[in-house]
Amino acid sequence: MDKAAHGGVQQKGKAMGLTNCPACKKQVSDQAAACPGCGHPMASRTQTIEQTGLGWKLADAGGGIGVILGLLVAIGGHGVLGVWMMVLGLLVWLAGRVGGWLYHG
Repeated sequence: MDKAAHGGVQQKGKAMGLTNCPACKKQVSDQAAACPGCGHPMASRTQTIEQTGLGWKLADAGGGIGVILGLLVAIGGHGVLGVWMMVLGLLVWLAGRVGGWLYHG
C-alpha cells in the first residue's frame, strides 16, 4: 500500500480517503461502516435499490389486469372483444416493462 498524493491510502489502483472517528479521533477509512478501534458507527450510506417511476409501474400492472380481463371476456362468449383486450393489455404491459427498464433512474 502506498500513500496517495491527497493523504489517503491507495489499494489496487483505487484511492481510499481517510477520516477521523468522531468518538476516538483515530483515522478510519471513509468506506468503513464502523471505526475498527472503538466500534463507533460512521456516517451511514443509503443505497437506492430501485427508482422506477410510478407511471411505468402502473402501466405494468394495468396491462397485466387488461390481459386477465380480456381472457375472462373471451371465455365469457365475446371472443373478438376479449382477444383485442388481451392484445391491448399485452402491449401496455410490455410498454410498462420496457419503460421501467429504460428509465429506472
